[in-house]
Amino acid sequence: ETENPEGITARQIAAKANVNLALISYYYGSKDALINAAIGQLFDAAAENWQDTVDETLPAKEKLLQALIIFSD
Repeated sequence: ETENPEGITARQIAAKANVNLALISYYYGSKDALINAAIGQLFDAAAENWQDTVDETLPAKEKLLQALIIFSD
């Protein structure tokens, strides 16, 4: 079941990750900071993947299209 992300608590995240709730506060400070860090890692991985696969001979518009496809996947 998909929930509204705003309704998910740090306690639920900790339970799903099988970690102590205090670790979220210790390492990230808040649930929002944890989510931002996770999203940042996803974008970093997608950017690295795109850089490894981009065809440098393509025009800028096509490179942008490739990047959008990779980021949306």
